[in-house]
Amino acid sequence: MQKLVWRNSIGDEIDLTSAPYGITNWEGFANTSLNIQSQQVPFQDGGVFLDALMEQRELAVTLAIQDNNNLENRYKYRRQLIHILNPKLGEGYLIYTNDFTSKRIKCVAQIPLFPTHNSNDSGTPKASLAWTACEPYWEDIEEKKAYFGNNKRIIINNSGDVPCNIILDLMANNTTNPSIKNIETNKTIKLNG
Repeated sequence: MQKLVWRNSIGDEIDLTSAPYGITNWEGFANTSLNIQSQQVPFQDGGVFLDALMEQRELAVTLAIQDNNNLENRYKYRRQLIHILNPKLGEGYLIYTNDFTSKRIKCVAQIPLFPTHNSNDSGTPKASLAWTACEPYWEDIEEKKAYFGNNKRIIINNSGDVPCNIILDLMANNTTNPSIKNIETNKTIKLNG
């Protein structure tokens, strides 16, 4: 089972994989473009690797809309898509779920496109939906929290594919000079207070 949900910045949400909608084509969900940065000096064979940068991710789906050739439903479902995928609302989350995992990516919706045809045409209408994710990484939906008390050591592992930042909120009574240590680099941050 695959599920794709769009949640915009004001909390409106739509499941794009349940009736009356159904996805017929997925693009950009697996990989994104990569830009290899390198440097070459005069008279050098090859070059020197500097960095590998991921481009922003472009995601797109083709959506089939089951309206049973009812024009009132057709316009209602189109209007619903246009309302919830309004790019003026800013960034929202595209949430992908399957039987094994659930991930989200922050992105901006583009205006839905509907094929140009007569409104009285029979058949299943389609919509093209697209999003731009400036940060190309999929992230866990739930934030990981760790609680610890006095004289207790907690190890927080990053199970992701790349190093990431952490936000640390220290709220404690009678605690002095707590420290944070990166086990891999052996660097320590010690708070005075």
